[in-house]
Amino acid sequence: MQKGIIILTILLGYLLTISAQNEGVGINNTGNAPASTAILDLNTTAKGFLMPRMTEVQKNAIINPDDWLMIIQTDGTEPGPYIFDGSDWQYMLCCSSGLGCQMSSTTSVTDVTTNGGSDGTATTNPVGGTIPYSYQWNGIASGQSTATATGLVAGTYCVTVTDNNNCTFTDCGITITEPSGAPLSIGDTHQGGIIFYLDGNGGGLIAAPTDQSTSAEWGCYNTTISGADGTAIGTGAQNTIDIEAGCTTANTAADTCANLTLGGYSDWFLPSKDELNLMRQNIGHGDALGLGNNIGGFDSYYYWSSSEFSNYNAWRQRFSDGFQGNDGKFATYSVRAVRAF
Repeated sequence: MQKGIIILTILLGYLLTISAQNEGVGINNTGNAPASTAILDLNTTAKGFLMPRMTEVQKNAIINPDDWLMIIQTDGTEPGPYIFDGSDWQYMLCCSSGLGCQMSSTTSVTDVTTNGGSDGTATTNPVGGTIPYSYQWNGIASGQSTATATGLVAGTYCVTVTDNNNCTFTDCGITITEPSGAPLSIGDTHQGGIIFYLDGNGGGLIAAPTDQSTSAEWGCYNTTISGADGTAIGTGAQNTIDIEAGCTTANTAADTCANLTLGGYSDWFLPSKDELNLMRQNIGHGDALGLGNNIGGFDSYYYWSSSEFSNYNAWRQRFSDGFQGNDGKFATYSVRAVRAF
């Protein structure tokens, strides 16, 4: 029995070495002393441990911390686990340590005061992360880089917040509303242009109030643009996207629309064949609704559509009499951008 106890004691001594130096304790099977700045130095693959708790002042008072020293900070703006990376303390709940980000935000909004107005604001308030923060808004607020976005119309927005350690958080649930007003009608000025189509569900199409060019090429003659052959109402936006992807020539009809920022909006596109025709009929020379001849101020000659006919030709329309036909992509005609709402 005594022999068994002796053998067990020797075995435990080999597997578990506990050493204490300068009030530090090492638990391992190597016999090494603990790191000089660690109160507890563990080497195990079977269990976790609870790290020491201390204030931010106490953490920063540690002299020459060893690499990978870890503590729990109990106060300050970012309480939680920290690790020393050899040069500085890194917050373990953020991306600089490679252990994931812990950020969120709250948002306050000011809704638009009038129907169709653009005086809404949204302010994001980051929670967590490390100051200073940077901000990037989308949509009509694209390009704004402060915590508060201004000049907003009714709609839903996203903001991405980045902290000093490149942790990011994106909030896409920011909604600006507007008061209800008189029902919108074709011919109304709304959201940057003139309404020429209503879909019956609160949306529709808007034409820019003036031409964007009087002599633009369709572009990329003898090149088939995959996907840019849509002619129906609702296909112009995708046509424009496909033209931009498949034709790198600058200042084409589609490129001019895609890069347009007007009335606070940057989602303009070149209308499809049927959208172009509807624009002529309702607010152009067609005057199909009796709103007054050419309230959109269109020229009487040809306008380009975004609808490709072949690798050589694309659809265009003469606004004086409504004739539609196709012509070589190298031809130069007028351009009127549209957008959906």
